[in-house]
Amino acid sequence: MNRYYIIFILAVLAVGACKSPQKKSRKNYVDSNVVINDTLFLRREIRDSVLYQTVYVDPNKNSPAYLSAFIYNSLDSSDIKRYLTAINKKSPKLKKFNTYGLSTNWRPVYQYKSKYYLYDPSDGGVKAVNVLTDSVMMFDIFGDGYLPIALQSVTKVSDHIFNIKLLHQLDEQASLPKELNIYIIDHKTNMTVWEFKTDGEPKYQLMVPKEHVKELPIAINAHYVGMREEYDFEKIDFKKLIAGVDPK
Repeated sequence: MNRYYIIFILAVLAVGACKSPQKKSRKNYVDSNVVINDTLFLRREIRDSVLYQTVYVDPNKNSPAYLSAFIYNSLDSSDIKRYLTAINKKSPKLKKFNTYGLSTNWRPVYQYKSKYYLYDPSDGGVKAVNVLTDSVMMFDIFGDGYLPIALQSVTKVSDHIFNIKLLHQLDEQASLPKELNIYIIDHKTNMTVWEFKTDGEPKYQLMVPKEHVKELPIAINAHYVGMREEYDFEKIDFKKLIAGVDPK
C-alpha cells in the first residue's frame, strides 16, 4: 500500500482518537506539532468533523517525495527546449563556465522549530527546484515550468562563496535575478544560502543539492485530500547565516 495513503489513514483515525473531550465535541479545529504513531504532524485541520488538511513529516527515507521534485515531465522538457531555442537566437552559442563542483539540482529547505526540512507542497506542480548547468541557470517559475537564463560569469570568491551573474535576453526573464551569491553554510550536506539580486532588495532561499536531500526530514502537505493552502514555515534569519560564512 502507498506510504502516503497509510499516513492519510492514520491521520483520519487520529481525528477520532484525540484525547481532548473539548476537541471531540468541536466540528472545526486545528492541531499543530502533534506526534501520532511516531509520525510528527505539523498541522491537522478539521472542518465539519472531516479531515481538511494534514501536513506531516514522512519518517520513510525512501519516500518518493524526496525525488519527485527532480523529475521532468513533458511540459517541463517542452518549456526548456522552447526557451533555449529563443536564447540561442539571441546568442548563437551559449558560453560554458567552470562551476567549481557546484551541484546541478537544488531543492529549497525550510525551518520548523529551528530544525531544517524539505517540503512537498500541496500543489504538486510546484517543484521550486533550481538547476545549474555549465551554461544556464533554470528556475521553476511558480510551478509554471522551467525558464532558463544564460550564465554571464561564474566566480569562486572563496571555498564557501560563489558569485554568478546572469544574462537577461528574453522579456520573460525580466523578473528573474540578474546575479546571485551562493554561500555554503554546511559542508556535510552542502546546504547553502542563495542570495538573489534583482533591481530591488535581495531575496534569499535556503537550498540543498539533490545528492543530500535524504539527510533532511521531509514535510508533506498531503495531496490526496485536495488542493490546500501551503504551509507557512518559520522565517529564517538569512543575513545571520551568511554572516557566519568565512570569506577567505
